[in-house]
Amino acid sequence: MIRISDKVELWSRKEWGAQYSYRLGGGDDPRGGRRFIQKRERTHHFFHHSVIVDLDQTQNVWETDAEVRTNAVVIQNARPDLGGGWNDWPYNFGAYFRPHGKMTIVEGRGGVRSGAHTKYRDVRGVHHNISALATCIAGNTEIAFNIQMYVEALNDWTYYLKHNLGYSTVDQLHPPVGARPGYNTPSDSYGHISVHATACPGSLMYGILPQITFDRPIQEEDDMVDQVARDSIKILVASAHLQEDRLDSHQRKLEHHTAQINFIAAATANQQERLDAMQGSPPPQDVTAFQKQLDAVEADVQALEKEMEETEEMAKENRDRLNEAAAVLGD
Repeated sequence: MIRISDKVELWSRKEWGAQYSYRLGGGDDPRGGRRFIQKRERTHHFFHHSVIVDLDQTQNVWETDAEVRTNAVVIQNARPDLGGGWNDWPYNFGAYFRPHGKMTIVEGRGGVRSGAHTKYRDVRGVHHNISALATCIAGNTEIAFNIQMYVEALNDWTYYLKHNLGYSTVDQLHPPVGARPGYNTPSDSYGHISVHATACPGSLMYGILPQITFDRPIQEEDDMVDQVARDSIKILVASAHLQEDRLDSHQRKLEHHTAQINFIAAATANQQERLDAMQGSPPPQDVTAFQKQLDAVEADVQALEKEMEETEEMAKENRDRLNEAAAVLGD
């Protein structure tokens, strides 16, 4: 098994249980698989779907390795009529959607043999089974499911096909002869429907073809974690600056209230001296007013001090989270 990315793995024929020897068709029909194709001869790529679904509620998602192996063997024996007695995979590769957006690619006919997947010829007169590679989605994408979650995995596969397996000319896109009107959406890969009267590769798969390219670099989860960490740091820094600004604002308010308290306290002390000199007389009205004002300011200060404590705690938490994120990113 080859690990292509965090989302995609590639199984050899041996790993999914195919026979070691190819069961080849006869004659010069390229569908027979007897012709070996040079990588530079591959100029375009088709997506198909098998229409053979998983036999559970998630018909287009293959939960276990055993399900993948069983279905791969079914496809291997499904079309003995192709290419003068060919009885093997008609497609170069198969793609099995797995849970959580992951995907298993199986080697079908492989990249070096002519295929039995797409009728007709390209504009140069070369048969698509010679000039094109084909990846078959295992399942039926006319059946509703969340195919969007597999776009990243499909991009990882097509990138690997071109840049790692060496099919560097697979995106030359020779316009297919007889392309069906309305079914030749500009994209790096064709759907079978682009050249033949069929629903293949299914409406859902055909709908996401413009999102699939051969040149989007594979992004590992570690890279995505780094990006998330960077984005988190930016948010934390902004939040930390905001908390610092709030602290500064509260500090200025506290200083202002402290000055008020000192002023009122001094005025109250002066009035208290007057009270002491007027033993037995009712307190002057202005002394009472001063005392009420002092009480109100002290209450404001207490509330402000509590808010400052909460803000300082938030700022401390932000600083700690910022340091943790920076440490993770540094690792």
